Amino acid sequence: QWRFDLDGLRDDHSKVLAQVLSAAPFNGPALLIHGTRSELVSQEGIALTKQFFPQLKVLDLPGGHWIHVDAKDAFNGAVEEFLKD
Repeated sequence: QWRFDLDGLRDDHSKVLAQVLSAAPFNGPALLIHGTRSELVSQEGIALTKQFFPQLKVLDLPGGHWIHVDAKDAFNGAVEEFLKD
């Protein structure tokens, strides 16, 4: 069974974050799809993400964190629509 190296992620989080915060924004189209019941996506996080992806489109779908499972058809449809543009 595969597992995340949570200790490693915690130890290196500040290094990774420093690189992200120093990067130039991506000015192309971007899509964030999340479930309305997910506890991992916050309005503060979305606001921060928009600083790095100014054209970010946010789509809220009913479901939890595994939105690609909880709302599979809506998720797939949204991704297909986004990729058409």
